[in-house]
Amino acid sequence: MATTVTSSQDTKLTESEIVENAIRQAVQFYASPQDYETITLFDREKGQFLALDEGWKGFERVHRVWLHIERRGDKWWIQQDQTYDGIATVLVEAGIPQNRIVLAFQHPSRRPYGSFAAF
Repeated sequence: MATTVTSSQDTKLTESEIVENAIRQAVQFYASPQDYETITLFDREKGQFLALDEGWKGFERVHRVWLHIERRGDKWWIQQDQTYDGIATVLVEAGIPQNRIVLAFQHPSRRPYGSFAAF
């Protein structure tokens, strides 16, 4: 079931659309102007949303997932976040409650002490 929230423009967006928009914005801001490409992958059915870089930097192969958000039940698990301010902040500002966002890249023993969901 897709949960909808009202964005700052008063349009109803599903949470999946909010996550996709947040990733697109991050890609526009953080994409590297190197000899490799930043790719977004969105699989709503399986709940996987990623941004990755692939290509070559000189003789070095680049294949790096730098942003990965996963939907598990009614929560959003941020598996990887290489953004400076944190994608969780963007999701909260767009209307997804903090108690439904898990910072999965943090060790489980540390999660209960933050302001986001522990699991």
